[in-house]
Amino acid sequence: ESVPTHQLVDLLNSLFSAFDELTEKHGVFKAETIGDAYIVAAGHEGQAGPSDATLRVVEYGLNMLEKVKSIRPPRGMQLQIRVGIHTGSAYSGVVGAKVPKYTFFGDTVNTAARMETMGLPGCVNMSRSCQESLAKEIAACRSGCLLEDWLNSIGASLVQRDPVEVKGKGVMDMFIICPRGISPRLARNLSLQISRHSSESIDAIQYKQE
Repeated sequence: ESVPTHQLVDLLNSLFSAFDELTEKHGVFKAETIGDAYIVAAGHEGQAGPSDATLRVVEYGLNMLEKVKSIRPPRGMQLQIRVGIHTGSAYSGVVGAKVPKYTFFGDTVNTAARMETMGLPGCVNMSRSCQESLAKEIAACRSGCLLEDWLNSIGASLVQRDPVEVKGKGVMDMFIICPRGISPRLARNLSLQISRHSSESIDAIQYKQE
C-alpha cells in the first residue's frame, strides 16, 4: 500500500528537521537534499590542527540512525535509512543565478552515494579510504585510541564486507559500522544478501535478530 504524498512530505520534514539539528551538534555542513537523500560534508573548513572531519561525519551518521528511532512513520510503513560515507577531495562552489546554492561536486560525492546505495540499512557504510581516515583521526584526536576501542566504547562494531562490485567504480572494499543492537554476524549475512540483489531491492531486506 502506497503512502499518501502529504504523509510522505510530513515524514521527510520531520526527518530532515531532526537531521538539521544534528549538523549543529557535530559541526558538519548540510550540502543539500535530493529527494529523500540528505547530504552533508566536513573538512572543507580549513581548520587548524589535526583533522577530525571523517570522525565528525561518522558520529553524525551514527546519530542519524539513533534519531530515526524517535520518528514515527505513517501506519503500515517501516522506516529505515542507510548512511554512506567516502573520504577524498571534492570541488565546491556556488552554482546558478536563480536560487543559487553552495554545493559539492566530484568523484568523492559520487562514491559516497554508491556507499549508501550498496549499503546495509540501519548501519554506517563506508569505503576503505574512509575507514583508514577514521582510524588515523581517532588515534590523533583521542590520545592514541584505536578504532576498535573507540567502537567498543560506543557499543558499535566494524565489519569488512567481501569485495563489492560498485557501479561506475569497479570492485571496492566496503566496511560497515554496526550500531548497538545489530550483531556483526547479522551484518555479514545481510551484506551477502545485498551483494546478490540489485540496489532497487535492497530496501526489501529485513532485519531478523538472532
